[in-house]
Amino acid sequence: MDSVSRDVEILKKIMSVDDEIAFSSNHVNSMKEIINSKILLVEKLKEKIDIVKKKKENEEKNIAVENDKISVYESQLANAKSKIDNVLSEREFEALNEQIEVSTISIELCKKNIKRIVDLIQDYNGEIDEFNFKIKCINDEIKKIEDQVSLIFADSNEKIDVLAERRCALLDELGSDTRVLYESTKNNSTNGIAIVSVVDGFCGGCFLTVTKQKRLDILQHDRIVLCESCGSILVDVVNTDEDSCISG
Repeated sequence: MDSVSRDVEILKKIMSVDDEIAFSSNHVNSMKEIINSKILLVEKLKEKIDIVKKKKENEEKNIAVENDKISVYESQLANAKSKIDNVLSEREFEALNEQIEVSTISIELCKKNIKRIVDLIQDYNGEIDEFNFKIKCINDEIKKIEDQVSLIFADSNEKIDVLAERRCALLDELGSDTRVLYESTKNNSTNGIAIVSVVDGFCGGCFLTVTKQKRLDILQHDRIVLCESCGSILVDVVNTDEDSCISG
C-alpha cells in the first residue's frame, strides 16, 4: 500500500473517531438545550404569575373602595333613620325615606360587587396555584435532566478522553504533510469537522455537489482530495442508492 492510500485509510479511522467525539458532545449539548428551554418556560410562567398578581392587587384595592362606599352609605342610612321619626313635614319624610332606600340599595350593590370581586380573586388564586404547580413540575424535570447530564457528562468526558488518545495515536501514524493538512483543516473549520465522506455525490461537510472527477480521485487514492467549497478532506464515496454510480 502506497503512502497516500495508507494515509487515506488512517484518515477514515480518524473521521470515525471525530464522529464519535462529536456525537458524545452533541448528546450532552442537546440535553443542556432542553434544560435551557425548560428554564425559559419557567420564566414565562413566572411572568404570567406576576401579571395575575397585579390583577389580584387591583381587585383587592377595588374591595377597599367598595368597603369605603359602604361606610359612607351606612353613615347616610343611619343619619336618615335617626331623623325620620322626628320629621315635621311629609316632604321631609319622603326625602329621608328615599335616602334610606337609596342607601340600602347602594349598600347591597356594593356587597354584590365585593362578592364578585372575591370570586374573581379566588379565580386568580387558582391560576397562580396552577402556574406554581406547573413550575414545580418543570423544575422537577430540570433536576432529573441535570442529574442525567451530570452522569452522561462524566461518561462522555471519559469516553472523549479515550477517543482523543486514539485520535492522537492515529495522527502519529499519518505522513507529516497529511497531518499538517488535517490539523489546518480542522482548525479552519467552522464546525470542527475536518474529514467527511461524499454521500450520493454531495460533500458531507457543506452538502454541495462533488464533481465526478473528484469522486474518481477519491476512489483511486492517488492524492488527498479536498472539497472545493468548504475545504473538508474527502476520504470516501458512499452511495445510499444501490443503483447509483460514479457517473451520476
